[in-house]
Amino acid sequence: MSKFTVDHNLFKSGDSIYGTNYITTNDVGWIDAANHDFHLQASSPARDKGSTSAAPSFDFDGITRPQGIGVDIGAFEFATGSPAAPSNLRSLP
Repeated sequence: MSKFTVDHNLFKSGDSIYGTNYITTNDVGWIDAANHDFHLQASSPARDKGSTSAAPSFDFDGITRPQGIGVDIGAFEFATGSPAAPSNLRSLP
């Protein structure tokens, strides 16, 4: 029988809790869960709270991990730094 560890998770208050080192919150801090955008907002409690043990070096979008002081919980790392300027930006009089 294989054994595995469940830790460093984020649960919405009222969910079933599994493992250790978890966070419960009323606001997970996703960009737009209703439209399936599970990237993290800057205020998400999942930022820098993941485990580096067996964590991948890149997130689901190919962003290197960690971007902050620690790995973020979830499939997407909150990308720090300034976003690139839009290529089609123009000034109107």
